Amino acid sequence: MTENWQAMIELQIADKLQSLLPSIAINSATLFGHWQWQIHRFDFEGQDCVLCLEQNSSYSMLFFDLSADDYANFQQVWQYRLLAEAISIADLSELQSSELQSQLMEQCSNVWLTQRSFADGCNSLIDAQAVLEVKYLLKKLLETDECLAQTAAQEFDWGVRINRARRQHQQSPYELFKSYCHNLCKFEAMGLLLPKTLH
Repeated sequence: MTENWQAMIELQIADKLQSLLPSIAINSATLFGHWQWQIHRFDFEGQDCVLCLEQNSSYSMLFFDLSADDYANFQQVWQYRLLAEAISIADLSELQSSELQSQLMEQCSNVWLTQRSFADGCNSLIDAQAVLEVKYLLKKLLETDECLAQTAAQEFDWGVRINRARRQHQQSPYELFKSYCHNLCKFEAMGLLLPKTLH
């Protein structure tokens, strides 16, 4: 499967999204003990919204109205956004940012895509609740900003505000994800293998 077993990422593609990824091979078997992201798709105020939900921190990345080309190259689009958001949120020195980018790119070189066939694309009540929370906060943001996020920078800003507003085990997804990014740099500096989870 891959030699770097611990550095592997699994993208769990919800049913509503799979039909838009015709050129991407989707696997039927899921993996366990890896860095997992759930990829959901739903309509929000008449626009297509893709929500990427990190399994351990519940950190969210948002995309609105992706083009056909974006869907055809979704793995690369997701990877580019992950690198940009992680480096921005981590707020590290130039050297540490380079180390973080190196670790993330190593993980992104081993991506396993699987299909989610559970109700609403969620594999647990916790995941379903997280999606409902994000949808609720999206409505609040729309009331505040009076227009949808239209650029990658605005999508990132909305994601930051949502991730800071939510709480999991007394910490926000924003705080948990930032901590994970810092830990990646520590493992890189010590030359150690990555942990299998955020904990």
